[in-house]
Amino acid sequence: MQEIWCFFKLLEVLLGVVCHIFYVLGFLHTEPLPHNLFYCGTFASFTVYAAFGILNNLCGHGRTATIEAIATTLGAVMHFAASLLSMYHAEQDFHLMFLTDTEEPKHRYFFYCKAQSIAALTTGGMYMLHATYAYDAGFIRFKRELRSGVASDQETEDEESLQRYRTHIEMFVCGKWVHKKLLRFKWFQELATKP
Repeated sequence: MQEIWCFFKLLEVLLGVVCHIFYVLGFLHTEPLPHNLFYCGTFASFTVYAAFGILNNLCGHGRTATIEAIATTLGAVMHFAASLLSMYHAEQDFHLMFLTDTEEPKHRYFFYCKAQSIAALTTGGMYMLHATYAYDAGFIRFKRELRSGVASDQETEDEESLQRYRTHIEMFVCGKWVHKKLLRFKWFQELATKP
């Protein structure tokens, strides 16, 4: 499971860097994007958090599914909010208010607000996917603990429904074929065997 979380975190770092690039490039132009601490805080903090998460996984100190679920849900919400805020700034800009719909996309300010919004939305989607997997892993682990405490004579469900609670989504890094190829490497095997 750690190899999947490490892969998610790698994608989150890359997407966070893209968000930050659009923010910095838009900020450096003659009519800059508004310097909003919310953008800096969201993009930088979650990018650094994901980078430290990769180091944490590679050093053998994995996180629990609950911590992953909470942190990635917060990341998704913050990136979705940054996406909406970016387009709000584009709609409230004095110069863009008086442009027609055909002139607006050509304006540099609108381009950077839109690009930053799309990048933040994509990053938020990645965090949401990561959170979904973390909730699934945590929920399955919780069901296993509940089931292990039940005595066999108290059990009322059949074996098929019990098996359904024990299985979770099979996840692979870039598909099953790539995952099998990566398992040839010792570093990936070590990462995959970590709890």
